Order: sequence, then C-alpha cells, then structure tokens
Amino acid sequence: MLFLDLDPGQKEFGLPGYLTLALLDKPLLGPNFCHQQTKWEKSIYFGDINISNNPGRYINCVSELLTISDEFSGPMVVNTMGWCQGLGALINTDVIRLCQPTTVVQLLSRFPKKNYPRSLSSDYVSTTNSSWRKSPRNLSYTLLEFQAVPERRWAKDMRSQDSWGIPEPKVLRDIQMLSWFGKRGGIRDLPVYSIHFSKVCLSVSHERVPAHALLAALAFNPVDLCVAKQSAIRRPKQSEDYSILNTSPVTESIGTGIVRGVDKDKRLIYVATDVEEEMLKQV
Repeated sequence: MLFLDLDPGQKEFGLPGYLTLALLDKPLLGPNFCHQQTKWEKSIYFGDINISNNPGRYINCVSELLTISDEFSGPMVVNTMGWCQGLGALINTDVIRLCQPTTVVQLLSRFPKKNYPRSLSSDYVSTTNSSWRKSPRNLSYTLLEFQAVPERRWAKDMRSQDSWGIPEPKVLRDIQMLSWFGKRGGIRDLPVYSIHFSKVCLSVSHERVPAHALLAALAFNPVDLCVAKQSAIRRPKQSEDYSILNTSPVTESIGTGIVRGVDKDKRLIYVATDVEEEMLKQV
C-alpha cells in the first residue's frame, strides 16, 4: 500500500519539513518515531513546518509527489495536514482536488477551532471558490465523518494547553529527528564526505539568507541533497566559490546529510550522510 504523507510537521514517515510517499509492506504499530523503516520512500523537501509561509510551494510539492505516485499501482492512503481553518482549509481543498480520492475521512472535534468550516462533500469541494488555486474540478467520492477521540477522556479545551497525553509538537519532532538518524547508526557513525565550494549550490528554503551567510546558516545543520535545474542556479563571480539557487527546487530528494564542518582555507564542505557515494555524485 502507498502512503502519501502531506503533513510536514506531524509526520508518519521521514523527517519534518519533507513531504513523503512511502510503500508499506507491513502494519504500522506505535507512534511515528517507531516506524522509520519502510520498503522505500520518495520525498520532496518542502523546507518548513509552517505551510502558510509558502502555500504555492507546498501545492507544487504535492503535485510532484502525486506525479511520482503514478508510476506505482495499488491503493493509496493520504495523510493531510491538520490545519482546518482559514488558509489551511483553502489549501486542503486543493489537495483533495489534486488527489481525486475515492473516499474522504473527515474527523470532527468537539472543539470548533479544530474543525473545517463545513462538511467536505464532493459537491462542495468540486465547486467551491474557497481554495488557494481557485481551480474547480469535478469530483465524486464517499465522505465518511467520525467524531475524534482524544488520547485522554478528561482533555480540556484548547486554551488550557492540555497535551492530550502526548508531548507538544516541537518535542515530537525532535524525537522523530533523533529516531531517524539513530536508525542509521547514529550521527557520529555516518560516513563523512568532502566537496569543494565550486561543486555545490546552496539555498535555505524557509527564510531569506544573504549569499555570504549561507555557509554559516547551514553549518552543523541537516541539509537536503537533490539535483537542481541549471536554469535555477546563479553562478558566482569567482570560480572557486559556491553557487546559489534562485528558488529552492521542487524535486525528488536524493537523501539527507548533516554539514559537519567547513574549511574556508581549502574551500571544502564536510557532509555526513548515509547516501551511497554513486548517488552523491548526482547532487
């Protein structure tokens, strides 16, 4: 079964900040940090956990992952992000239109702020102008509506900051990050590769960072490894310097690494990653 994970914050698979397509060959047991291994995964780096910072990029990432999913047959489950009000509702309307599902499951909370403004029937989603792209699409699917069940029966209202029996989202993301790298032998055990400044182009997706500050921003941080189109690359004035990207690419991720160090004298970047060397040559 295919599992399309479109929540960059509270993910079932992979690292926060990514949208992921996974192939499952066994049941999932336990929370997200317990099932980091799947048969295979295809990911696209969105670069943020807050979709409102770049809705257009998010929709483009979803579209690209759906294109990749067309290469495979079989049923697919889609995990949408849980933002149900305002802009979140507009974006999820577009997501449903892009996915063209056979069934939509809508969970209803006793807290109004956690619910969509209205029922997500196929008639409504097909025709409403309340969407990001404003592109109606004729849909026909079954809508199933269920009451949400809190982790704690005595969970209070949203303003009480009741955790419902689980850690706050930021802590969950940290746990997931540690679990993801831990199942790859630990950060200290990852092979380290060096690459010359002139062989890479750098970008930060979720913020504007001056070109001269990119190395400082990326040092000791996880980075996505991918292939950028030549048309998106801005070459440096000096051939020994790194290039930068006009915009972060919406493309399949080759893997994730951690910038372990920078040698400005030798103009080398050191990256720790479990991506095989032959694949790294494509980055």
